[in-house]
Amino acid sequence: IAGLSRNVTVETLNGLFSPFGEVENCYCPKVLLKDQWSSDFNEGYGYVRYRERGNAEKALEAYDKKEIAGAVVQIDLVPPRYWPKEETRRYY
Repeated sequence: IAGLSRNVTVETLNGLFSPFGEVENCYCPKVLLKDQWSSDFNEGYGYVRYRERGNAEKALEAYDKKEIAGAVVQIDLVPPRYWPKEETRRYY
């Protein structure tokens, strides 16, 4: 999901995308600010992983090029090999 508003959280994504099917995982990396461990703002993109591809396709149809939290987003299906690895994710 590209073009997210900076104040969108993992909880926001989970709430928006769970009506289309079981969400396996959400990830929304946060901006790291100088001299701080974390911030309250995301980097402007995120990932939502469904157990079934059909659910992801329904969510794409519903939200692609639509407004979420004040920003128009672009959604693409991402092959599993491009999903961020668990050990490289930044949770702060």
